[in-house]
Amino acid sequence: MVSGYRLVFWGLILAHVNFTVGIFTVVPAFVGYMVLLLGYYDIEKETEEQRFLVPRVGTAMLVLLTFIVPFMEYYSNFDVYSTLMYQYYQSVLMLLELIVLHYILLIGISELERKRLDDDIPKFVRKDQLFLWLMGLGTCGVAIGVTTNTNYFQLATLLGSALSFIGGIVLLYTLSDFKNAFLAEENVK
Repeated sequence: MVSGYRLVFWGLILAHVNFTVGIFTVVPAFVGYMVLLLGYYDIEKETEEQRFLVPRVGTAMLVLLTFIVPFMEYYSNFDVYSTLMYQYYQSVLMLLELIVLHYILLIGISELERKRLDDDIPKFVRKDQLFLWLMGLGTCGVAIGVTTNTNYFQLATLLGSALSFIGGIVLLYTLSDFKNAFLAEENVK
């Protein structure tokens, strides 16, 4: 479980921190999502939980989307960024991430219940709820700002992005806490 949550943590970092040199992205977002997928497989090997279909399919969609859109921009004459699809691209990525990562948090909470680590469960349930609220409101804000595309609603995009950023920080701390909880449980054995 520890290595799986570590991979999920670093996969998210790699997916969101991109460096570009010239026209090439050093570590593209799809690489981070692939690391995230490897983390799911590690977690799946060590748990009895059966709810991994949604995270796997959702992350595969994230890998595909974050690979295809930049590929189309770099290697074709098609201006992806001016299309209607691209306006909702970020909202779709945010929604997929919200669903996928919520499932991973639920799987971790179920694993804590199975291992009888009841003291930690309320803390993780609260963190999951906070993550859902922040990312959900953030995704809505970005979608509203993109849909209306007026100056007044650009504030909704800014606020949505800020809420999603805070939700991401909460998620990273939660994943780190999961890793530490399972590490402490392994050390007790």
